[in-house]
Amino acid sequence: MKPKTALTIILILSILGLLFSAYFAYYDTWGSGCVESVVACPEGNIISDVPICLYGVVVNLLVIIFSLLGLLGKGKKGEEPPKPSAPAGPAKKDLSIKKEAPKPKGPMQDVNL
Repeated sequence: MKPKTALTIILILSILGLLFSAYFAYYDTWGSGCVESVVACPEGNIISDVPICLYGVVVNLLVIIFSLLGLLGKGKKGEEPPKPSAPAGPAKKDLSIKKEAPKPKGPMQDVNL
C-alpha cells in the first residue's frame, strides 16, 4: 500500500472518529448527559473530571493534523534523500574463494548421451 493511500485512509477514519467522539462529548458536557443520545455512556466515563469522549476529540484532532501534514508534504518536494557516499580509499577486491557445488555421483555419471 502506498503511503499516500494509507494516510488518506487514516484521515478518513480519524474524521469519522472525531465526529463520533464529538457527538458524545456534546451530550456528555453540554447536553443531558448521554441519556438522550443514541447510545448510553458507560458508568465511570470520567478521567480527572474530564469525560473520556473529550480525550477522543483531542486524539482524533492530533491524528487529523499529522495525517494532513503527511499528505501535504511539508518538506521539499521532488528531492530524494542523500545517498551515502562511497568509502574513501582504494576499492577492496573480493578475496573470498568461490567453490562450485560437487556433482552428484551415480551409476550414470560416465555415460555420454
